[in-house]
Amino acid sequence: MREYPNGEKTHLTVMAAGFPSLTGDHKVIYVAADRHVTSEEILEAAIRLLS
Repeated sequence: MREYPNGEKTHLTVMAAGFPSLTGDHKVIYVAADRHVTSEEILEAAIRLLS
């Protein structure tokens, strides 16, 4: 459960996105969001975060 500054409460959905790497292993990134997030959005956010 998450509470926003305006007092609104919502449940967060945990989603996972899997990505192959150049070395052949498979990486999985988990996110919690109050909306549907695509695998592409998760990958773009992870790249921005890790760069």
